[in-house]
Amino acid sequence: MNEIINDFRPEIRSLLKAFTDAGFALDSGNNGEYEFKFSGNFRKFVADLDATDESHLRVSKGGKSTWLFLVLGNSPGELVSDYGYLVGADVAEFNSAVDAIVDAHYEKWQARGQPKTTRAAKYGNK
Repeated sequence: MNEIINDFRPEIRSLLKAFTDAGFALDSGNNGEYEFKFSGNFRKFVADLDATDESHLRVSKGGKSTWLFLVLGNSPGELVSDYGYLVGADVAEFNSAVDAIVDAHYEKWQARGQPKTTRAAKYGNK
């Protein structure tokens, strides 16, 4: 059956690109079924983040690291449901950068319709 389904991969790719364009490293993820490190294979990393309805993403920059909670099923722009703030000295710039990326991602995606794909295109003919 070639059922039409929501495709969250374009929004995940867009978010990851926004972080890497801002100089952040993609460190790891956890989709509730398994943890995975970013190995340099962008396509596999996106697929792992997209494997379940929610995932955690860890990014870092300048020796600082934070997490983002991704909920696949929210409206476009609302992929990032929550994220961590660092506490302590010399973290304001890092926190501001994360805020700016998440806010810009929301603005970019919130007025869009949800991307679609077919079950066969996403999972193969099973």
